[in-house]
Amino acid sequence: MSIHEQLWALQDTNYRAFTKKLIPNEPDIIGVRIPALRQLAKELINDDPLAFLAQVENRYFEETQLEGFVIGTMKMPADERIAYMEAFIPKIRNWSVCDGFCSVLKDAKKNQALYWALVEKYAASDKAYDQRFAAVMMLNYFINDNYLTKSLALLDQLKHDDYYVRMGVAWAVSMFFIRKPIETMPYLHNNTLDDWTYNKALSKITESLRISKETKDRIRAMKRKKQLEKNVQSD
Repeated sequence: MSIHEQLWALQDTNYRAFTKKLIPNEPDIIGVRIPALRQLAKELINDDPLAFLAQVENRYFEETQLEGFVIGTMKMPADERIAYMEAFIPKIRNWSVCDGFCSVLKDAKKNQALYWALVEKYAASDKAYDQRFAAVMMLNYFINDNYLTKSLALLDQLKHDDYYVRMGVAWAVSMFFIRKPIETMPYLHNNTLDDWTYNKALSKITESLRISKETKDRIRAMKRKKQLEKNVQSD
């Protein structure tokens, strides 16, 4: 069977309806659950992943997501993977493909300098999902003593009006605080995040089960009132 036939054979119509609500701007959704896509990616990798990558058409949402899983999990030197990544990233057009792709790039843990250069490159882009990619890569792989300061500085430079970029930055900032609260607190007091992104980051921190009640109370008190007042006036 062709890749398209294999994807349609895995269709779950209920999951398709669910996915269309989560990603409303994605027109071509078949409805394949993530575990099934990951399993198909494994089968392609065991067969001939490079042949798949050479022929992929990106006609469907799941086809693009599958391509990302193959690129991220096939066995190859990290420097060779970078070339496939750079060809793939411009194809990202929704948060699900972006975040799923980032989640499988496990060799970023062992090749920090190589991947950091890529993060810096896409953080400097003016494209929404390039910036989202950079933010999600940072929260997945760079919350450590070597890159914390540089990551927070780079997150502070991501200035895009797109909702998913701002949410990505807020999510990343919250994760840096949750995992490195003492080191991240100075950044919460001194940053150039817009009010919405800043307050969203604080909200996500307070949602964490890893944060004490006392710390949550302190974080809530740090919310910017100007943004809160605007929200009240617009209701």
